[in-house]
Amino acid sequence: MNNLSALPKVVRAIVANQVARHAPKFYFRYTHETGRGPNAKQDTPADVAAYFQQCFFEYFEKLGIDRSEISNWLAGRVVLEYGPGDVLGVALLMKAFGAEKVYCADRFALANVSDFNAEVLRTISNGLDTTKRSRANECFVRTGEPESGFRPTQIEYLVNQQGLSQLSGSVDLFISRAVLEHVNNLHASLMDMQTALRHDGVAVHLVDLRSHGMHKKNPLDFLNWSPIMWHLMHSNKGVPNRIRVGGYKQLVNEVGLQLLAIRPSIEADLTEVREARAQLASPFRDLSDEDLMCLAFWMTMKKN
Repeated sequence: MNNLSALPKVVRAIVANQVARHAPKFYFRYTHETGRGPNAKQDTPADVAAYFQQCFFEYFEKLGIDRSEISNWLAGRVVLEYGPGDVLGVALLMKAFGAEKVYCADRFALANVSDFNAEVLRTISNGLDTTKRSRANECFVRTGEPESGFRPTQIEYLVNQQGLSQLSGSVDLFISRAVLEHVNNLHASLMDMQTALRHDGVAVHLVDLRSHGMHKKNPLDFLNWSPIMWHLMHSNKGVPNRIRVGGYKQLVNEVGLQLLAIRPSIEADLTEVREARAQLASPFRDLSDEDLMCLAFWMTMKKN
């Protein structure tokens, strides 16, 4: 990709990267980042509420907790979500089902209570039984009114440059969905989890290793760019950090977390891997076929 035909793309990417660095709020507002993908603008409040319900139940499915036992398991526990996006729907469900408190951590204050987002939260609450609905409604500054925002004693939003919680020994459950592949310092994020989790605390993350629309023909050809060029073009945009599944395994071990399971959820074809291999940048060229084939996975961990 390092040829003259790619030069305009490289220049545009570098300029956009500097905009993201110096005016991050403007950049993410301009790109309409929500955390739910490129088609989020077409969703109705009911669609978004259903999406969050699906996400919520999937976390417990991956932890092996039956739906009938979620409230018992959550009772008295503290939950932390990395990168919740612009609607704190999963956080609201965690509180409704019994969590003592939920933290949401991000690099930027993306969450807001627009009319649309308030209607999403209202739809989530109205779809719950009486007890859970009461718990959900108590999360708002004015009980039952999502437009009033969240009470920090119930759902607290943490914002810092690296998107870390900076908590210590106070979290029972760490969750994220398609977030870890965007962090600039994965080691720091995993170390943050290790520090924040209580003894025997658990973490469950869905990691999406795909290009997020940044490939051309082969799903792996975004790995052709050298690390230096990728950094120059994208280091401040929150685009994929390109760490592959083997890198996650290594870093989890380095920070002292216990890896319980890694389950691939999306895989490339072996033919695509072999077609891409010759053009890959040096850090990826010697990876195994299995490592390159993994395009998304669920990862569960616990604190020793």
